[in-house]
Amino acid sequence: MANMSTYHFVRSFKQITGRSPIDYINKLRINKAFSLLKEGKFNVTEVALNCGFNDVNYFSRLFKKYNKMSPSEAKKIIK
Repeated sequence: MANMSTYHFVRSFKQITGRSPIDYINKLRINKAFSLLKEGKFNVTEVALNCGFNDVNYFSRLFKKYNKMSPSEAKKIIK
């Protein structure tokens, strides 16, 4: 769609944003997850599934990578 090779697209994207495309998308998904946890309507599993993560363990690892705390820790702090 961008009319360039995958390699060139990834390189250009990283130059512009400072992140790889997958890192950029994951950051958006984790930000959405954080806002859903703030609402308090969903448990961690529901938040992970709502944000497109099929594996809750993977979601938890990424969440901790970006926020320096686990989703359950964040949920406790937010309340």
